[in-house]
Amino acid sequence: MRVETVILLAALGFAVWGALLAWRWKSTRDFAPQVYAAKRKDGELAAHVDEADFVESYMRAEAPRAPLYFFATALVTTISIPPLMGAFSWIWHQIWLAAGQYEPAAVGRMVHTFGLFVFSMLVMIGLLALAMRRYHLSAPPDLKNAIKHLNEKANAV
Repeated sequence: MRVETVILLAALGFAVWGALLAWRWKSTRDFAPQVYAAKRKDGELAAHVDEADFVESYMRAEAPRAPLYFFATALVTTISIPPLMGAFSWIWHQIWLAAGQYEPAAVGRMVHTFGLFVFSMLVMIGLLALAMRRYHLSAPPDLKNAIKHLNEKANAV
């Protein structure tokens, strides 16, 4: 398969994935007024809670954040791995030249290929770890706590 075909397929895959994420985000926002009406009907929301405030809190609590983080991490990984692998191979080659050109460690041989594999896995794991750390550190409250906060805010007014 040609490189151009692989790049085109990857771009198409990311475009479809991004479109699905945008659709999920929009459908979550579109569903929020229905949840607002149901919560009002059940008496879970104070009378002074504004629908716009509820929709904002609902989106913060229920929006598909994890898939967005996975998408961003996959995109960054896909874009960054090729140049990083090139840099790794160039550094490996320079070390190989400086170390006396030991043939089993030459670029393209098994030792280099294994090192390249380990390096690429470490990069991907590192990027995912950074994304998940940010995801968990910026986690919003769940919907129950968001409703409790909205009710307290409405009762304080």
